[in-house]
Formats: sequence, structure tokens, C-alpha cells
Amino acid sequence: MRALSPTDGSADAVREAADAALAQDDDRLALERELDRLNTAIQGSAAALGQHLSWLIVAQAFLLTAFIIVLVGAWSLPLPGKRWLLTGIALFAMLAVSCTYLGLRAARDRVGPLKLQRQRVEDALERVAARPPAFARQGTVTALLAQASTRGLPLVVVAGWVALTLYTLALPLPLPPSGD
Repeated sequence: MRALSPTDGSADAVREAADAALAQDDDRLALERELDRLNTAIQGSAAALGQHLSWLIVAQAFLLTAFIIVLVGAWSLPLPGKRWLLTGIALFAMLAVSCTYLGLRAARDRVGPLKLQRQRVEDALERVAARPPAFARQGTVTALLAQASTRGLPLVVVAGWVALTLYTLALPLPLPPSGD
């Protein structure tokens, strides 16, 4: 509320000062509502990002288990097309990683502008209501590591599947049991 001068004590001056205080308070309330809306949207997008990562890990665990069972358990059995089966599992796993990466990227692309808008609203709240930001600004190193992790994890998984496939293709086939 702006201070009144000693010479201006009229009802109009009091009303003007009260209106100015209410307008500033309305601005603060509108910014607080916008900040709450943005935080809710960011939490939803972060939950989607977490779900994509969880499904990536679960799918890869099942596929790796199937791969190891066929590689170790069935390698000595007379199963035709073992290499094709193992290569097919590895290719399907790489396809699953690629699709999950697209989902991760879409979730990350949705959350980026929301975080930028939240930072702008927090800056405005700091100016209007002297309210400190609730979320710390992300440093350059932290932002770089965060982007590298969402991009790097799928690449590491794909590299692992490529290595397993090459290993499988290089393995010698077991000799059929002799009837001696």
C-alpha cells in the first residue's frame, strides 16, 4: 500500500491507495495461480518421464532374461535357428529402446517450455511480492548431465545389445552328439 502524504487525507486518496494495493495483490494471486498450474503440469510430465524410464528398464530386463535363457540354457540343445532367435530378441530389444526413447524425448520436450514459463512466473513473483523462487535454478553442469542421462541411457542399452548380438554371432555352434 502506498503511503499517503500528510496533506492528502481525502477519501479519494485512501480509495486510490487501497485500489493500488488490491491490484498488486490481484497480480500476486494471478501469478500464484499460474505457478500452481505450471507446477501441476510439470509434475504430470515428470511422472510420464518416470513411467517411460521404468518401462524401458522392465522391458529390457525381460528381454535380457530371455536372451540369457536361450544363450545359456538352450545353446547345447538341438534347437534350429538359435542364432536367428537370439538376433531377433536383440533386434526387438533395440526396437523397444528406440520407441521408448521417442517417448522420453516427447516427455522431455513437453516439460522444457513449462519449466521456462515457471521460471518467468517465479521471477515475476519475486518482483511483485518479494517472494523468493521455490525452485533453484539449474546449473549448466546439472542441465548437461540431465540431458545426457536421458539421451545416454538408451544409447548404452543399444550398444549392449549390439555387443551381445555380435558375441552370439561369433560363438561356434556346438557339435552334434556323436552316436559312438
